[in-house]
Amino acid sequence: MTLLALAVAGRGLVDPDEPVVHADDEAFIRGRAAFETLRVYGGVPFRLESHLVRLAASCERIGVEPPDPEDCRALASLALGAAAEPEAALRFYRTAGREQASAPGLVVLVNSLPHGLEERRAQGSRLVSLLACAPRFPGCSAASSRRATP
Repeated sequence: MTLLALAVAGRGLVDPDEPVVHADDEAFIRGRAAFETLRVYGGVPFRLESHLVRLAASCERIGVEPPDPEDCRALASLALGAAAEPEAALRFYRTAGREQASAPGLVVLVNSLPHGLEERRAQGSRLVSLLACAPRFPGCSAASSRRATP
């Protein structure tokens, strides 16, 4: 996949080669961030509103202020317009922001689709649940392998 366009809250469109997240952002330091990825068909994000609701719920679970849905829509529109690619992947990233600061970040990316995506989807994917395997490991149970969220 190729990064086609990038939009950042408070900055608008940004050159995809330019850094947009600080090294002391809690997304890097502690993994404190939420994201949503969705498909764009004919220039229209698929089920955008559902994804924004899920992004907000993810943010609340990790103690990060959810982004304003209108900001998300505006940044997505900017990035999709700049990408000029009707079939793409749209990603929203909400980071907790810089350590010791109270300003969360919002980054929106538009990527080209991976080669062969539709063929792989038609074949399906096989998944394995590690929770089902957890009792086989000494000292590990399904309950102990789940992490509590704040």
